[in-house]
Parts: sequence; C-alpha cells; structure tokens
Amino acid sequence: KSLQARTLENTQKNSEFARGLGLGLGYTFIFLNSDFQQEIFKKAEKNTELILGLGMGLGVAFEQLSTDFQQELLKRAERDSMLMMGIGFGLGTEINFMKSNLRENAFRKAVNNFQFAIGFGEGIGELFIHLSKEVKEDLFSRASENKCFARGLACRLGQTFNYFDTELQQKMLYTSVREDYEFAYGLGFGLGTTFTFLEEEVKKEALRISHQNIGLARGLGAGLGATFQFLPIELQKQT
Repeated sequence: KSLQARTLENTQKNSEFARGLGLGLGYTFIFLNSDFQQEIFKKAEKNTELILGLGMGLGVAFEQLSTDFQQELLKRAERDSMLMMGIGFGLGTEINFMKSNLRENAFRKAVNNFQFAIGFGEGIGELFIHLSKEVKEDLFSRASENKCFARGLACRLGQTFNYFDTELQQKMLYTSVREDYEFAYGLGFGLGTTFTFLEEEVKKEALRISHQNIGLARGLGAGLGATFQFLPIELQKQT
C-alpha cells in the first residue's frame, strides 16, 4: 500500500489524527490532483472528524478557492453538517484578514445555517484575544442577535477564559450570561471543559453564578460531564 493509502487508513483509528489530517488536506486542497481530491471527499463522508478537519482547512483557504469551487463546496456542505461547521470554523479564524464582502457574506450565512453559525463563532473565538476592542464589541452585538453564533463564540471564549483581562472576564460572567441564554450555555460549556485549568477565584465565581443562571448551569454541567473522566478524583466527588 502507498503512504497516502496507509495515512488515510489511520484516520479510522485516531480521531484527532483524522481531524488534523483533514485540516492540512483542506488547507492545501487546491494543490492536490482532482482524483485525490475526490478520494478524500469519499473517505471523509464516512468519517466525521476527517470531514470536520477538511472543512476547517477549506474554510481557512476559502479566499484562495475559485468562485465555482466555493459555490460547489457550500452546496456539498448543505448535505453534510460537519463539513459546514468546519468551513464556518476555518472562516472564523480568518475574520481579521478576509475581505469585507466575504466577511459580510459569512455573517449572512451564519444567520441562515445554524451549523455554520456555531463553527463560525468558535473560529472567531479562537483568536478573539487578538481582535481590537471595536471588533469585539461588534461581535458581542452580533452574538446578541444570533443564538447559534453566540453559543459557538461563547464556547471558545470559555475555553480560553484565562487569557482575557479582568474587565472582559467580568463582562462575560456578569453581563453577557445574564442577557443571553445561548451565550451563557456556550460560556458554561467552555468553562466546564477546561475547569481544572481555571483560576480558583474563577471556578468559585462560575459555580456561584450558575446557581442563579440556568444557561450557565446547564452549559457548565455539560462541559464537566464531557470531560468527567479526566477530572481529579476530588473534583469528581464535589461535582
């Protein structure tokens, strides 16, 4: 068997490898020959992590794709939610660099497709710390009008919560979660999946607020549940 064939076979055994390989293949997709492109799509259709990663890579490289291929790709993604989410994520990570017309098209797509919206929000959340204050405010405003975008954005903000300054942390915990259930759920889920790495004061405050906020409580519980087996024994008992 060729190295390509063996590499693609390995995606069946290791989900993280599959997503990473998909990301790399998607990012360099335009340089692959058409037969191999079709083989990748065929393999990815049966592998959720591979198709998610492929979508991420294609989303990052979206502006380099021909207009015809962009349209064909989005049409294919309408039939595959993981591909759509991946494309959204990849595009989101490029928010600071994409042309204004593509940026607005992406936000319009996020209004009409909830999988794209979640991925787009998560992708933007990935580099949120590097965005200007004005852009951050604009994104919070858009999140207040789009529930799925809000959930995706907040989830990634929760997972990177430690890196934000106190003012932004307080805005998210005390204002945004009170105003928007989906934002609260997403933030809670993100905090829950990284709970052991949070500062003690943040842990206490998140738990305290969760007693008064159903969205944060449900998200936090879901995040903790998703990573329960990796929690320290003492925390498992407290949970």
